[in-house]
Amino acid sequence: MVRRRIKAIFEFGFCVFGLWAVLFLRKATADLPEDEEIEANQPLSPGVLALGTGTSVLAGLLSDHDVCGIRTSRRRRFLFTFLWSGKDRVLARFASNPDAFRESLAIGETAGLVVYRLWYGILHPLPGPDPDADSDADAGVSEP
Repeated sequence: MVRRRIKAIFEFGFCVFGLWAVLFLRKATADLPEDEEIEANQPLSPGVLALGTGTSVLAGLLSDHDVCGIRTSRRRRFLFTFLWSGKDRVLARFASNPDAFRESLAIGETAGLVVYRLWYGILHPLPGPDPDADSDADAGVSEP
């Protein structure tokens, strides 16, 4: 449990920093004068932000509950990550502005992971089976 909790805390920290950096850069590029030769920010869609948040929370739940062994098996985790990341490209094909869709989805996914890891990992224990607890019981560690 300790390893999973530490990983969750680091994941939370990296996502908070990443979300802060993206939003800071969006603000900085929005404040630039019009004559600068930099690409303008893509408009953010609240619906796509919510979709990204939901998919990120769902991926976290699937991983924490070790559905189909995606947390414990390297091959399954790689396959899940590969297939899960492909959904962004598939969904972007149906959007009217694929670049804005991808940017909104990425920001939503990061925000969703921040919220999920804040709830499960910082404020509450991680859900799902804990393989470290089984190894402690096998090693003869007893609870007081």
